[in-house]
Amino acid sequence: MASPAYSRSGAFNDGLGQDVSRLFVAALIPALGLLVLRLILVSLPMIKNAGPIADLNLTPLLLVKAVVDTVIYFLIMRFCMTASARIRATRPHFVEVANIVLLAGCALVATLAYSAYQGLCEALAPSQMEAYNWIFLSVVLIPVGMIVLLVTRRMDFFTELMFGKMSAALSNPASPYSEPARAYSEPAPRPPAGPPPASAPPATPDPLEIESVARVAALQPTITAARDAAARLRAKGTLSAEMSESLSKMDSYFQGAQTSLDRKDWHAVKGFADWAEYEARRLGATS
Repeated sequence: MASPAYSRSGAFNDGLGQDVSRLFVAALIPALGLLVLRLILVSLPMIKNAGPIADLNLTPLLLVKAVVDTVIYFLIMRFCMTASARIRATRPHFVEVANIVLLAGCALVATLAYSAYQGLCEALAPSQMEAYNWIFLSVVLIPVGMIVLLVTRRMDFFTELMFGKMSAALSNPASPYSEPARAYSEPAPRPPAGPPPASAPPATPDPLEIESVARVAALQPTITAARDAAARLRAKGTLSAEMSESLSKMDSYFQGAQTSLDRKDWHAVKGFADWAEYEARRLGATS
């Protein structure tokens, strides 16, 4: 059975989509349970009609809401952090996507927390409401601004990612589950057993194997030229951080292509080779 394919389109067809879905469900189920618990608690008369605690303006109702909401925000952030780490580990060339997932989670939690903790601030420190507004505005705008900066800085990456997804959808519009379903519903007839052949026919070379070997061999001069260009720039002290990052990614992708070649995963070879060539050309263009 072939290893899961890595495609330039970025489709999570190596099990990453299933992992992220499981993480999402694992966070969604307790979050929904906490929401139900919150509705039950705030409707209880002894909490709903309770007066302020001691000399404070803090009521048990505000306190219960804040505590339950905090746990829900913790579940959201844990999902975003785990999903981001999983994307980094399985798809190193999607580090920008992992960063966006984490930053979007921070912005979402900060937006929800503003309304949840507003009552606490009004009860405990009403004179600090202006500072409260500015703090949460900054906490929300910082990750949003970082997302915009990240997308703007790597616009070529996201353009290539979206273009690859659209190309894959247009070239293969059928559902990926249509063939297995047809196979189960219409089993192929079993041919009658015949006499064994006198000698096995010669093995036909796999066209994908030939293409993959040629692809890696043709990419080697481009990789070598990019490494030499980076070495010259490093010797001059003009190798920027962005070019150094591209060099590291190029080496990682090319190594992935060679490893996939050993595993006979021809689709992964093409995906890694395409990304290695992309980073090598970026190095050549900037040098």
